[in-house]
Amino acid sequence: MERDLPPSLAVGGLGLMEFERLAALERELVARNIAVQPAQYRRAPGTVSESGAVVQGFAGHLFIADGGNLWEQQLVGGLGLTAEALGLWSRALRDRTTHAAELGVRIVQVVVPEKQIVLPGFRWLTDRAPDPSRRPLTAIRTAADGAILYPAEALRLHEPWCELFWRGNSHWCATGCIIVARAILAALMDAPPPLEPLVRLERAAFRHDLSTHFAEDVAIEEIIRIGEAGRRIFDTMMFAKTGHYGGSHYIIRNIDAPLRESLVIFGDSNACDMGLSAALSAVFTDVHFRWSKSVDWAYVEEMHARFVIWESAERFLITPPAED
Repeated sequence: MERDLPPSLAVGGLGLMEFERLAALERELVARNIAVQPAQYRRAPGTVSESGAVVQGFAGHLFIADGGNLWEQQLVGGLGLTAEALGLWSRALRDRTTHAAELGVRIVQVVVPEKQIVLPGFRWLTDRAPDPSRRPLTAIRTAADGAILYPAEALRLHEPWCELFWRGNSHWCATGCIIVARAILAALMDAPPPLEPLVRLERAAFRHDLSTHFAEDVAIEEIIRIGEAGRRIFDTMMFAKTGHYGGSHYIIRNIDAPLRESLVIFGDSNACDMGLSAALSAVFTDVHFRWSKSVDWAYVEEMHARFVIWESAERFLITPPAED
């Protein structure tokens, strides 16, 4: 579970704290968390959780291994797409682009790189890193002919001085999320407003998703996360009801946003509770999030949205979407 820390610890927007300071603060917090919870960071690299879903890397980084989506088997080409699945992906990605154009809607289809792609040196010794070129994404990007935004390189360029991903988590931290949000806005519109001065940041206490796979690790760490820039005017409250975010649907309204437009996001945890929807709520008056692997065009039309994002973690690409 996560909880907010007292308001006195609020960080404020990036207009008050530059991106470079955020990056430095994230690394300061990592150093503090290592000092407070040293056992979490001393597990031998290569140690696999009892579930088999999580593997220990270097410097305390945990990685998704072969859980429900058999991600590392995908990564090395041991688990690929069938010809039928590749055809479904290609058709879905291209049809979305066509459908958006017919409606006068701008769409960005973004695949979020997994940690091993951006930070391979924290998973393997340099000379032992596998060749990831046979993973499903490679074939999908070729077949889809540019329909996917894949911000791996933008993330890698910041790796020398940004955390990008929390060490005990499969998800990006605030710096990683902001880098990807910038890339999305640049692809979504010709002249996007500057993101950084608008983003709301907050301190929180957090238990990371991958660290919970190790029974001895119950550490709750202090982090900086992206807060929502408005208020929720609709929320199915899935986490409160079920303990899981799957099926979530909410709307964030920010009456002070620079763009008087609605944005609809169809995605997973990266957008739902790990910052992307929150970051973009600083820019758009209404941000609608729907937990979905497909695009519901009827909903887009009903909400009179002119901007759409479809977002997916890379490991989920092994299963093609069921488009209508």
